[in-house]
Amino acid sequence: TFLYFFFKLFAVLKLRRFPLLDKEALKLKSRGDFYFLQNDNFELALEWYQKSLNTVTQNNTVLRRELGEVIPVCLASLGRYDQAFEAFQAWVHFSFSKKV
Repeated sequence: TFLYFFFKLFAVLKLRRFPLLDKEALKLKSRGDFYFLQNDNFELALEWYQKSLNTVTQNNTVLRRELGEVIPVCLASLGRYDQAFEAFQAWVHFSFSKKV
């Protein structure tokens, strides 16, 4: 009936939104990679990586893993070792809770 159609349409639209968020998150990570690899500008790289992490969906475990590896490296490269360790711990906790 109408309610069934409405909820089905809502589910389809909701699922289509996620790939767009993941594409945007990948673009943001690529900008971070540019600053990290080409310019050794860890501050800007970290900024883009954090934007990507805030954008990526929970189900995109590959991108989350990559960000979880590179964010602590940026923090450590900036001398922010306590934050690097905390970020690494958060990534490990997420990895084991999601069985990445």
